[in-house]
Amino acid sequence: MASAYRSASGFRIACISLFVVVCCRGGVGFADDTNPGSQGSNAVEAGRSRFSERCVFCHGGGGRGAKGPCLTCGRFRHGGSDGALYANIAGGIQGTQMGAFGTSLSQEEILNIIAFLRAETERRRAAGELEQ
Repeated sequence: MASAYRSASGFRIACISLFVVVCCRGGVGFADDTNPGSQGSNAVEAGRSRFSERCVFCHGGGGRGAKGPCLTCGRFRHGGSDGALYANIAGGIQGTQMGAFGTSLSQEEILNIIAFLRAETERRRAAGELEQ
């Protein structure tokens, strides 16, 4: 049990370290948190598709929450910045059922999912479904 904990913890640290190295070298550009569509509609649609395939079971249709928390309500327990979302998707969240997807989703797929979550949150806010 302890070795499984160390292994998961080590994987998360490795994912975060890789993320920091890639970002510092300029290999990843995150969407501006105030402009969810800055990665373009192709990224949003690709993210919507991948989210439907990989995330909807736990996070519900449109990311509205189910077994896992709502991801399009504008509130996050484990950090809501693009960097925090990337780290949580890639490395998982220790002590929760959120597993690590850094080995099964590409960097681009994770960024597309984040673009979709940003766009869907903004769409819901504009529709009056969320508090301003």
